Amino acid sequence: MKSLFLILAAFVISSSLFAQKDSTALALKSSNKLSASDNSTSVSIYPVPVKDGQFTIKSIKEISSVRITNIIGQEIFKANYNNPEKEIQVSLDNPNRGMYIVVITFTDRTRLVKKITTEGTQ
Repeated sequence: MKSLFLILAAFVISSSLFAQKDSTALALKSSNKLSASDNSTSVSIYPVPVKDGQFTIKSIKEISSVRITNIIGQEIFKANYNNPEKEIQVSLDNPNRGMYIVVITFTDRTRLVKKITTEGTQ
């Protein structure tokens, strides 16, 4: 299980490194097949890098949940939205400086995986 996560994390990070922009995204279809997302520009996360643990996720599709893990897989934030929204304000408690993985689930059960970097709290 741990090695599977490490392989998945390495894949996500290497995919992001080869992208031209920070908007690289992976979509997990409901059939559980991994494919490159055609609508990677449909989600924006700002400000980048995240300052003081506060950032916004904006999408053209309705967001039903957001999960954030650190690079070794420890969950640091999770929220489910009973009333799906297109713009979410996220506030992390004392995040360390570094890279995090954001998994956004939409109402149509598709998922988008993005990476963010934080400057930590001042």
